Amino acid sequence: MAVIPSVSRRDNRLRILYFDWNEFTGPDCQESMRRLGHTVGIWKHLWNCRSVDELFSERTRQALFCSQAAGPDGRDFRGVRESAPQWDVVFSFNFYPIISEVCEQSGVPYLSWTFDSPYLPLTSTTNRNRVNTIYLFDRALYERMRDQGIGTVRYLPLAVNAGRMKTMRNACDRYGHEISFVGGLYADKNNFYNDIAGDLPVFLRGMIEDALELQTGVFGRDLLGDPAVITDEMIAEIRRHLSFSVPEVYQIDYDELVRDMLRTQATEMDRFSMLEALGRAHPGQVDLYTRWNSPPLPGVNSLGYASYLEKMPQVFYQSKINLNITLRTIRTGMPLRALDVMAAGGFLLSTWQQELEEYFQNGKELILARDPEEMLFYADWFLQHDADREEIARRGCERVCEQFDYDRVLPEILDGA
Repeated sequence: MAVIPSVSRRDNRLRILYFDWNEFTGPDCQESMRRLGHTVGIWKHLWNCRSVDELFSERTRQALFCSQAAGPDGRDFRGVRESAPQWDVVFSFNFYPIISEVCEQSGVPYLSWTFDSPYLPLTSTTNRNRVNTIYLFDRALYERMRDQGIGTVRYLPLAVNAGRMKTMRNACDRYGHEISFVGGLYADKNNFYNDIAGDLPVFLRGMIEDALELQTGVFGRDLLGDPAVITDEMIAEIRRHLSFSVPEVYQIDYDELVRDMLRTQATEMDRFSMLEALGRAHPGQVDLYTRWNSPPLPGVNSLGYASYLEKMPQVFYQSKINLNITLRTIRTGMPLRALDVMAAGGFLLSTWQQELEEYFQNGKELILARDPEEMLFYADWFLQHDADREEIARRGCERVCEQFDYDRVLPEILDGA
């Protein structure tokens, strides 16, 4: 079983300039940084997603050269603008090319930890800047970028706030849900395949739908990345119906981008079909929490949005079974959602994912299904076997809180800065 090495902290503490874009992981990470003894300055700015944004660049420099980076809203800079950077490092979740450029010009280390998949700014030519250390939670993505000669990337799984989860567990009743799924269905969230499917030639659409059907029958294998399943000719024809508008500094593999589009479509099919099947098997006992609009699913209760810091962990703890149906663009990595479920004390039933099996004991700390039939079988079985389910949830919670707490994982990033 894979284990994250224990890293001892240095005696000296860092002044960390934290770029906060209202990501849901921010409060937990910032709290841990301060608990580890570091000074954290928060600043915010809306990025226009372009490679050139003079206002964003200037605001980055302004924050970097001011001794107190943020007011209450993260946008006001207090203190005199100095002639040298006032912060030891800059940190952000996800990689921001403009921040990297400013840090490169200023000689300040830039640490980023990417959790989105796919994330196009990673293809920016700025990813090679010497000040970067780019942490990636998906080992397959890390290996692909490393093999492209990008020496600034590192592999590191994501983390949880074990203390916050423990406080929540102590304040909650145990069960209020049978089966729960928290997440998007991708029916209307940047699903480019849905946008172009009607324009594709009938023969091509049929071949794609056959491949998608084949892919949804198995978890943990990337059939859509196999040129024998989705041929280069099919990719070229799909590309004829797509128009991309991305910055010139992004070195995008457009063929891989098309495959990611199909992987997202397969994930939509995975999630709809699994919820529909469970709704038929357990009508009225399946709860869906999502912020996105979705068509009604028979037997499934659509309960709206569950906030990350408050409602979501309560749902995980109070559900007998929590489903994780991994986004297929994540090739091997552990989705944060899976770690969150276990940290909250919830029982996790997940699609098979390589790194979940490496870091956890399948059958003892979580349950991994290799195909839809297995997932349905395990859902039925564990609804009827309370003691086994609760023991697995307890062990999974212990493993996550011991190995993936921010207080343990962040020194891996900060001690090397």
